[in-house]
Amino acid sequence: MTFGDRVVGAMKLDANAFEDVERDTTAIGQSVTVIVLAAVAAGIGGIWAGGLSGIVSTAVISLIGFLVWSLIIWVVGTKMMPEPATKADYAETFRVLGFAAAPGLASVLTIVGVIPLLGWLLAFLISVLIWVWQCAAMVVAVPITLHVPGPAWMTPSNSAQSSSLSAPTRR
Repeated sequence: MTFGDRVVGAMKLDANAFEDVERDTTAIGQSVTVIVLAAVAAGIGGIWAGGLSGIVSTAVISLIGFLVWSLIIWVVGTKMMPEPATKADYAETFRVLGFAAAPGLASVLTIVGVIPLLGWLLAFLISVLIWVWQCAAMVVAVPITLHVPGPAWMTPSNSAQSSSLSAPTRR
């Protein structure tokens, strides 16, 4: 998969995109790129509130947040509560979870906050939707990076339907 395919796949919650990133040990730079681009998009979207310095501070805070969040998931998933099949190192965890930030690229839409009167409300609602979308991406990414069973909707069904919300086949 190309970088663009991975980003779009992550935004579609396609487990195969996260699997592809998990297998590619050289994708750490791509993961950081996704996190930074999502943070910059959020900064641009919120420029009406934070100005130009808000873009830089948002990017730095987002990167630090993902470092900490992926460390917590890695420690809990591999050290505190591992499944028998669990195997992941920190770099792999960060790499896969970084792509879960891909829905944050839509944060640029929060620039509607500049609209007088109700713009802030629309920006807030968009932010909440993006946050939920990113959480859903984490729900897909975490089981893949830790090699544990995911939610029931990620498991292949008996029907022949093909969905981006189905679990990938392990190679």
